[in-house]
Amino acid sequence: MSNEQWGALQPGAVPEPEKDPQYRYAIGKVVSKGPLTVRSRPTTHSRDLGRVHPHQKLEILCKERGEKVGDNPLWYRLNTKVEAWVSARYVKDLTPVKWCRL
Repeated sequence: MSNEQWGALQPGAVPEPEKDPQYRYAIGKVVSKGPLTVRSRPTTHSRDLGRVHPHQKLEILCKERGEKVGDNPLWYRLNTKVEAWVSARYVKDLTPVKWCRL
C-alpha cells in the first residue's frame, strides 16, 4: 500500500490551512514508536487496511469517538478513497481537526 493511499503527505508538502482557507483537511503527524495500523472503522477489531509510519504526516478528514486506545476514545478518519481510520492516541494534531458529525 502506498503512502498516498493513506493520505500521507510528502516531506515538505504540508499546506498551511490558516493561509489557505480552501484547504479542507487537517494535518496530523504519526507519533507511534512503530507502524500504526489503518483500520476500516474506529475500532481495533475492524479490518486491517495497512500501515502508516512514525513521523509521517497525514491528511485528516475528521474525528469521531470510537473504541478507547489507552485512555483516548478519539479516532481520525483519513482523507482517502476508502473509509480509513487511525487511533488519535498515536497522531499529533498539527492543525485543528473537526468532528465528523455535528
